[in-house]
Amino acid sequence: MPPIELAKTLDDVNQMMARCTETAREENSADGYFTLIYNWETADLVRAADAGVFQAPDEIRKMIVSFANRYFTARASFRAGEPTCRAWTIAFRAARTSSALVVQHILLAMNAHINFDLGPITAQAGLP
Repeated sequence: MPPIELAKTLDDVNQMMARCTETAREENSADGYFTLIYNWETADLVRAADAGVFQAPDEIRKMIVSFANRYFTARASFRAGEPTCRAWTIAFRAARTSSALVVQHILLAMNAHINFDLGPITAQAGLP
């Protein structure tokens, strides 16, 4: 498998999410619903950090990048036919093959990202 492209900055996250959404559109994959919502929510979090809503805004910004990289890693692994966690596998397969409702596709991906990815990233950040 070629090296996985990871975000280094918030701008990278934004650009990479936009590319994921565009790729999903080109492939007629429901995977783009999640990345579109994800990008909007990330922008909201960045604005909140910039506005001083968080006690540790720099750590939040770093956490956003790390959290997004968990998604990028799972997506790249799945697309390369490499193993990824079951929650992501179910979400990515459904995005390609299922006629589920848009909200169901979003919830499948949110489930994987929140329940599988958020814990390790939060622990890694070591926020008070």
